[in-house]
Amino acid sequence: MALEQSVDALITSALWRPVGLELLRGACGGWTASDLARWLLGPYQEATLYVPRSERKNTRARKVDAREVQTILRSARAEVVALLRDARWGGGPEFVRTAIRDRAIVPTSSGLWIPLDKSRMLLKDRVLALFAADYLLRPQDYVGDLIVCSKCEEVVFDPAARQTGYCGAHRISGLFGVKAKQATLMRWQVEHAKTRMRMRPS
Repeated sequence: MALEQSVDALITSALWRPVGLELLRGACGGWTASDLARWLLGPYQEATLYVPRSERKNTRARKVDAREVQTILRSARAEVVALLRDARWGGGPEFVRTAIRDRAIVPTSSGLWIPLDKSRMLLKDRVLALFAADYLLRPQDYVGDLIVCSKCEEVVFDPAARQTGYCGAHRISGLFGVKAKQATLMRWQVEHAKTRMRMRPS
C-alpha cells in the first residue's frame, strides 16, 4: 500500500527519533502505566500514521499492574537497545528488514518510509518501527553518530559521544577516568624503568 501523505510524513519524520528516545529514557526512569499511556496517546500518536479504523478490531482493554508495566518497559528497552547497537555497523539492520516484512513501516508515493500505529503491536515493535523509518531516512546518523553510553546505557546521537563512548552527562567523568588510567599507566612505566635501571649490573 503506497500512501499519499508524503509531505505530512516528511514533517512528521522529525518526531520519530525523539519519540523513540523518549520511551527508552522513560523505561529506565521509572515510568508508570499512566506515563506509558501518555506516551502512546500523545507523542507516539503524533509520530505515527493511523491504520484505517476498519482494520482495527474492537478489543477490551485489560488492566495491568505496576510490576507488569515495568517488566514490559524494561524488556522493550533491552531489545531495542541491543538492535540499535547493531545499526552502528550499517548494511541494513535486522530490525529494519523486520519492520518492512511485518508492514510496521510502509512506503509513501515518494519513497519515504513511515511507521504505522497498528493494533496489537508489541511495545518494542512500535519503538523499533519509529527507528526503522528514521534509519531509512537518515542512515548516516546511525553509522556515524549513534552510541550507547558505556556508563548509563543511554542511546544518543552525538559524534562527540561516539568518540568517547559516553553520553553528555558522563562525558566529563569518562574523560577524567581515561586520563587517570593513562596517568597510572605512565607512573607504572616510569617505576618499571627505574627498577630495571637499578637491576642492571654496574
